[in-house]
Amino acid sequence: MMTSKLEKFRRKLDQKSRATLDETLKKLGCGDFFGLDLKKLEAEDNRYRIRRGRLRIKFSINKDRKVYNIEVDWRDDNTYR
Repeated sequence: MMTSKLEKFRRKLDQKSRATLDETLKKLGCGDFFGLDLKKLEAEDNRYRIRRGRLRIKFSINKDRKVYNIEVDWRDDNTYR
């Protein structure tokens, strides 16, 4: 289920970006990380990011490989600070 902040961000996207985000979130929900540009964030435990064009999707994974705490934002100079 999407948080209200994530849903608000999603509504502002153009159709192509929204489809890309929806596809990526669907894969995350299924635990399918294959083919995603996934990288562990160094400064934080269990935090990862996925690059999809200018979109950055940051999230956490628990011990059961469940995804939670999803944040989506545009890539800029302050994305990872």
